[in-house]
Amino acid sequence: MVGLSDHAQEDLGDIVFVDIPKMGAEVVRGKEAGAIESVKTVSPLKAPITGKVVERNAAVKRNPKIVNTSPYDKGWLYVVEVRDMTEVGSLMSAKKYKEHLAKR
Repeated sequence: MVGLSDHAQEDLGDIVFVDIPKMGAEVVRGKEAGAIESVKTVSPLKAPITGKVVERNAAVKRNPKIVNTSPYDKGWLYVVEVRDMTEVGSLMSAKKYKEHLAKR
């Protein structure tokens, strides 16, 4: 499941539009897979992992503010069927992500 972290949604501010990849689309780790627009800016959504989109969150398309109010529960964006499981090991754990943010 792909979405934004609480930190990212907070940093963006009020989200007003989300462009997520279509069903069946192939996304590539590190490449743009969509966009997210807030009252502050439009930002690319980069795919965290390579694979095929197998599910999309229609609720977020209808009401993008869900990403702000529930980023880890109802505000997810899409689900990817992972092509290469070795990429999973490159993802940050919650602990590593907090450490990464603390260094900024």
